[in-house]
Amino acid sequence: MSDFPSYDPVDGTPAIDPEEFGIHLLLAARATRARYPASGEWPLFGAYRVGADTIKELGADPLLHVRLVVVHAKTSVVRVGTVAPDAEIHSDGLDVDAEGAMLLALRGYFAIDLSRQVGLPREPASYWVVALVGGHHSEMVRIDVE
Repeated sequence: MSDFPSYDPVDGTPAIDPEEFGIHLLLAARATRARYPASGEWPLFGAYRVGADTIKELGADPLLHVRLVVVHAKTSVVRVGTVAPDAEIHSDGLDVDAEGAMLLALRGYFAIDLSRQVGLPREPASYWVVALVGGHHSEMVRIDVE
């Protein structure tokens, strides 16, 4: 059993450009498509960086507002889950202006077991997954469960 969930950068965490705002996802082996055993963990890794407008809208910890949209590839049934359901502060990267007076950006990370975090059934299926935070969305990744 791995240490899921984690809200620190770990092996597998996507890189995020220090000049970019957005959210990114990767699966095991830094892939955008992966096969996982139904009885095992379904690792999903993410990184985000949001600007002052999103911070003003969502508050000091945008990770509490990251939503995972999971679509069953065959039935189109949609499930929505959160990455960090508790109130602990998870964002670690603070970008401030030259005087240190204005918060310009926050960045954070997550590594979760998708099945456990979103409550997906542990049975063979394929899923498309997208993460949303503020006005940003990630690229789509695909999980095939065997």
